[in-house]
Amino acid sequence: MEQYLIDNNVISSYFSVLFSEKAMTFVSDIIDQTPNISVITEIEALSWVSSDKNKEAVIKAFIEDANVLPLSP
Repeated sequence: MEQYLIDNNVISSYFSVLFSEKAMTFVSDIIDQTPNISVITEIEALSWVSSDKNKEAVIKAFIEDANVLPLSP
């Protein structure tokens, strides 16, 4: 399968179940592999303020499983 760099908007929409069923399946297939995110996306995702601690734990687990790409020139 192809590799994708996942943006924070995709993470937000996916975990909030805002995509169509087809899009949810597509993103789910990508996330089931080792997802690629940038360190900027990591920071953005961790900055979400949520009273739902389960959602926060899901995001943290997602980031732990992700391949986080560092900044480079």
